[in-house]
Amino acid sequence: MLVIAPPAYYHYLPMALGGEGVEALASALQTRGRPYLIGIALLFCVYVLDVLVAWGLYGYFDGDRKGFGRLAAWSRLVYAALAFVSLSFSLSAYEVANSAQMAASASPESLRLAVTLNHETAGAIMSVAWAFFGVHLIILSVTIFKSSLVPFWIGLPVLLAGLAYTVPISASYLAPHVDLSLLSAMTPGELVLILWLVFSLWKTRRQAFAR
Repeated sequence: MLVIAPPAYYHYLPMALGGEGVEALASALQTRGRPYLIGIALLFCVYVLDVLVAWGLYGYFDGDRKGFGRLAAWSRLVYAALAFVSLSFSLSAYEVANSAQMAASASPESLRLAVTLNHETAGAIMSVAWAFFGVHLIILSVTIFKSSLVPFWIGLPVLLAGLAYTVPISASYLAPHVDLSLLSAMTPGELVLILWLVFSLWKTRRQAFAR
């Protein structure tokens, strides 16, 4: 996920959209559709991996804190489901922009509006998905705090990452003039848990081989 997502968000999708604004969105998807589709394909793989992560979290915490572990897993599945829906609208924007039938039957203005509507709907749904991802991280941090499997301190960066997702998105509706961009620095907090799990697995296997 850490390898697949950055090229999609920071290379292929910006290459396709070109930062030209929604007015030129339909034209951009017509002339630079390939990098856009590559970005969508990469994100699809990321969201599939999110489903697998949810399954892994369920299995890892199932014998320790069943209620919180299950809630953390299900909340990640909800995030993944919303992300897939957002991705479907992004794909619809591409299909509308490149539809020969739409080009023949609709005016350029109607085509532009249809593409823009799909694109903005995808963005709105993804905002909700990111907020839910933050909720997932908050639930996961509580699971860690109560768990005997993971050190207590690892829950702190996970909690901060959850707040870094949910607070700015909530504030964009409740207090749109407040600048909370600095909170984005805390979003990689989940990496601490991932690195600890990898190290813990490596250490366990090393001890097993030593025996």
